[in-house]
Amino acid sequence: FALDSDFLQANVGYAWCLLYEAEIDGYNDFETPLRVLENVVRRYPGQGGIVYALTRKDTERIAEALRKAGVDARPYHAGMDPADRARVQDDFVNERLQVVAATIAFGMGIDRSNVRFVVHAHLPRSLEHYQQESGRAGRDGLPAECVLLASAGDLFRHRRMAQLDGPLSAERRVALDRQLAGIGRFAV
Repeated sequence: FALDSDFLQANVGYAWCLLYEAEIDGYNDFETPLRVLENVVRRYPGQGGIVYALTRKDTERIAEALRKAGVDARPYHAGMDPADRARVQDDFVNERLQVVAATIAFGMGIDRSNVRFVVHAHLPRSLEHYQQESGRAGRDGLPAECVLLASAGDLFRHRRMAQLDGPLSAERRVALDRQLAGIGRFAV
């Protein structure tokens, strides 16, 4: 898969930040990506943004850390009570919530054109995912920003999560390898 340059919006700034870590199992230094994230949010006070994270736990940690920093943020993931999840989505779409920290479960059918930033706190699983998720920024034509925080550990986490239900078929393993190699090359 090659990145479709048509998806790059002229009004959106794109940035990558490579993170280095001593552990494979998640960031051993949560403060570094959090500082980057807080800086992005501060550039858009009171304006809407989405932070994509790899796991439910990650979304909750990020939302809690942003709330402690004074940002109106809530998590969104498939493990939430459906009524709570619907409330978060409704509050975000209707501009009563500034930031959603979400897994890939968030975004389908979101009709909010004034999303000022999309931050990927972890590498998405593929370029296709990155393209779809980052495309939610700046749909109104005003300046917006997409930031990708990347670490080699994210690739290991994706691979481990893909195998949670058991060994992958040869075909699925090849497809996953292709996806991870593509996003890995893109990030560096």
